[in-house]
Amino acid sequence: MELILSIITGSPIWVWAILAYIVFVGINATKQQIVFVPRLFIVPAILMYLRIQEAKSTDLIYYLCAGLIVGFIVGYFFKSPPLKVIKQKYQVQLTGSYFPLILLLILFSMEYTFGVLGSMKHPFAQQYKYIKVLFSMLISGFFLGKAVYYLRRLNCKS
Repeated sequence: MELILSIITGSPIWVWAILAYIVFVGINATKQQIVFVPRLFIVPAILMYLRIQEAKSTDLIYYLCAGLIVGFIVGYFFKSPPLKVIKQKYQVQLTGSYFPLILLLILFSMEYTFGVLGSMKHPFAQQYKYIKVLFSMLISGFFLGKAVYYLRRLNCKS
């Protein structure tokens, strides 16, 4: 119990700020909302940037690409069409869902766990970092696929 408490209290404040932001974004995603389509590309872009920085000098690039491609396909074809497309303002109206909140919390938990294990120099962190890259890119690809799907819906001639 002391170890867990020291890990939590020893974490930098910015980690908790990220968690607060994730919860804020996730809770907002549970409500029907009108979203500016380019904003949907922010989370995947950040996740891809972070993973590319980690994977560019290792063989993790294969896991990065595989996760991104599979996640993109699943996200693009995952059926949740926008309620309304507002072409003039480049916006779509989306139904609320707990799915983004759950995915982001799982991602945060995984990143936090690997971060703690890495700071403790635990061999698990190095041995299984391909899982972190693959899963992170699956989620990033999923959000990217959804964003591209909404962008295409926005540009459809209908």
